[in-house]
Amino acid sequence: MDAIIKLKNVKKSFGKNEVLKNFNLEIPAGRITTLMGLSGSGKSVTMKLILGLLSPEGGEIFFKEKDITHLRFSERKEILKRFGVVFQNSALFDSMSLYENVAFPLREHTYMSEGEIEERVMLVLKEVGLSGAEKKFPEELSGGMRKRAGLARAIVLEPDVILYDEPVTGLDPVTSRMIEDLIVKIQEEYNHTSFIINHDVESTLRMSDFVGFLYDGVIQYFGTPEEVTRSKNEFLKQFLEGSAVGPI
Repeated sequence: MDAIIKLKNVKKSFGKNEVLKNFNLEIPAGRITTLMGLSGSGKSVTMKLILGLLSPEGGEIFFKEKDITHLRFSERKEILKRFGVVFQNSALFDSMSLYENVAFPLREHTYMSEGEIEERVMLVLKEVGLSGAEKKFPEELSGGMRKRAGLARAIVLEPDVILYDEPVTGLDPVTSRMIEDLIVKIQEEYNHTSFIINHDVESTLRMSDFVGFLYDGVIQYFGTPEEVTRSKNEFLKQFLEGSAVGPI
């Protein structure tokens, strides 16, 4: 299967702490891939490297076969238009209504008229189940609504890739399941690529087409959810079981 993003022999350290060691990962196009791992294992670092928020000390990062490892700011800005990001805390602008938050990327990156922007924003809000909430401000939204708002803003430009940072963290089980179902629904409708950072095992196995397990700076295992649950990798097995006993 073709990969839309590739990380080849990537190295990233912070002082003496070597977070990624000759790290290799291929993210298949048009599918949902989730990266699991312990807290502090380098999952968020991987996402920041893809977005160019961090630079690696070694290795290469490719997007659609284009080397994006060391782009100039102007080039990086163009690439970033093809990515949507759903942050863990949703990262909404508190001073803006829900409508204005979702409209913001359209005003920043397109030449759409206000009428076209309104049509697009209202469609996206309907798709994520927030019709009628467009005048509310972030402080008036529940945790689940904030997640939906973050997703609406991420998809409004119809990106090639959506990156999710812990999309169900801090949510109750019912709301978590609703967000998981919504991620899968949006994925199917838009046929984009989804890359999810997650430590919730059940959530990951339920949503994902492919799962990678990061430990000790490298991908210890990569496969389908079914393959992951059958894996004999001792690090992965301990993580899945949530056991305090094992090689980790």
